Amino acid sequence: MQFLLLTYDIRDPRRLRRVMDIAERYGHRVQKSVFECWLRDEQVGELIEELRRAIHRRVDAVRLYRLCAACRARRCACGDMRWREDLDPILW
Repeated sequence: MQFLLLTYDIRDPRRLRRVMDIAERYGHRVQKSVFECWLRDEQVGELIEELRRAIHRRVDAVRLYRLCAACRARRCACGDMRWREDLDPILW
């Protein structure tokens, strides 16, 4: 399993909805356009392929960051995280 951070900036509302739907199938929303995903290797490939088909490469942006276990353990968040307590954020 891999832990990924998925972020996006999509200009067109229709494409935005498609990308959001894809992201919601693969991960948990932590901000409006940021998702945390636990995926198997084959799912990562599927996610990338779906996102490539959904965006316009000249005007939209999607980024995936793979985070190792040590990096995930060091992540921190501030603010109201009650709705995602199962993600164990570190509050500062």
